[in-house]
Amino acid sequence: MAGRPPTALCFGCHAAGETNSPEIKKIRTYGEKGQEIPWKRVWRLPSHVYFPHRVHVTVAQLKCQTCHGPMETLDRPPTRPLRKLTMDDCIDCHQKRELAKNKEEKVAHGTKVAGRPLSIDCNTCHR
Repeated sequence: MAGRPPTALCFGCHAAGETNSPEIKKIRTYGEKGQEIPWKRVWRLPSHVYFPHRVHVTVAQLKCQTCHGPMETLDRPPTRPLRKLTMDDCIDCHQKRELAKNKEEKVAHGTKVAGRPLSIDCNTCHR
C-alpha cells in the first residue's frame, strides 16, 4: 500500500484517553508491542499513478483527514474511502494551499524548490 502510516504515528494520539472502541484498543495493543498495524486496503490508485504518501505526511505535514476525510468521527475502520479523491483535488491543494510554496530549502519532486510552487507537471504523478 502507498506508504501506510507507522504504528507510532497512530499511537501518538491513540495511546491515551478513555475509549470503549475495540478498534482503538487494537491500535494501543500494536503500539504497546511495537508491532506494525496490518492495514487493510480501502483505496486503490490506478496503476499509472504514483503517490508518495510519506512526503505528504512527513514533509508537507498534512493531517490524515485532509485526504481521507473525517476518520476521527468513526467508531470502526472504514471499509470504503470516506471521500473520493480526484486529480483536481491534488492540483487544487498544490496550487491554493499555504503549503503550495516550500518555505525551506528542500528537495521535492526532484528539484530544489525553496519558495517555488510545488510541481503539477503530469510526470510527477503519472508514470
